[in-house]
Amino acid sequence: MLAFVVAHCIFASHAIATHHRADDDDAPSANAVVQSRLRLGLRLDPSVSTAVEEALLAHLYDLPIDVVIDRTLGLPALEVDATLIVERTPPTWRISILRPGSEAVWFRDLTDSGTSTEVTLEMLGVALRSAARTLISDAAANDIPRSTRSPQVEAHPSWTLGRLRLTAAYHGTTYAAREPWQSGVRFGIGWHWPVGLGLELAYSWMVPVHARGGGGDLTLQRHPVELFVSWSGRRSLLSYGIEGGVVFDATARRARGDVPTVATDDDETRVSVGVGLRGRVGLQWRRVGLFIALGTEAWVAQVHYAFADPRGRSTLLVAPYRFRAVGLVGVAVTFDLTRKKILGRSGGPRAQR
Repeated sequence: MLAFVVAHCIFASHAIATHHRADDDDAPSANAVVQSRLRLGLRLDPSVSTAVEEALLAHLYDLPIDVVIDRTLGLPALEVDATLIVERTPPTWRISILRPGSEAVWFRDLTDSGTSTEVTLEMLGVALRSAARTLISDAAANDIPRSTRSPQVEAHPSWTLGRLRLTAAYHGTTYAAREPWQSGVRFGIGWHWPVGLGLELAYSWMVPVHARGGGGDLTLQRHPVELFVSWSGRRSLLSYGIEGGVVFDATARRARGDVPTVATDDDETRVSVGVGLRGRVGLQWRRVGLFIALGTEAWVAQVHYAFADPRGRSTLLVAPYRFRAVGLVGVAVTFDLTRKKILGRSGGPRAQR
């Protein structure tokens, strides 16, 4: 917290010191037809949310700059006059300045522990604005060529489209008295909108269930397919959410008689239908996350399996539970999909991806 306050004081004082110089540079001359603008790259850590991005851009609104936004750290240098990098390593934010042709890197760390989100965004915005004004002043003092563009800005719709999420997990569930716990491997693909809502389609391969009795042998191979709707949130490294939907379980049955007098029906596949509800927590670091989900399933239509002898007597082999506990432990990889955008009005910063 002390480091945060000290950093804020340094940035605030620097912003005040450069205020008059920047205003002088920005003042239009009598012969000026087109305003000289600094083309500034703004590289954001992929974990920085859209709300934080918009809050930072608001602090740069009235500066004579064109902002080129990039969310993939580590790409080749942007075609800009200078680059500001905002990185997040909880509980620390780091703002760095890169100038083309210079090996020197200026950076400032800000610690947000013990502060509210609003205070953190204000501190970060002040620091970013101070760094931007420093670049503007340096460009004016050293007569560095800057992009010459019309201050008239054409507005375009812009938004973050969402996140593509791929998952692989261990899938465990209670099943039946003869198979109290069944395990398998689950693979999923999902789409998550910026508002927190998501949709996921998943398939699980489950270990076969074997049962003997009544003079025969029974093997069941389950293939559950899930279509779930979810809501998720995130706080620092912690992710959390709730998900629910429908499960279709295509179960392949194979039966064999132990003795010649026992006949079996042909192999067949039956589909059971259930609904599920789970809670999920995890740790997310950039694109990769680990998660655990626990919940329950209620099966509204399912099949029981039995052997029947020639006298009409049947031996029940597998009777799946109607209510089952479910657990998932796995890894998730997310990919942010964003649209190019231009923000701002005449005289303000223009942001594009």
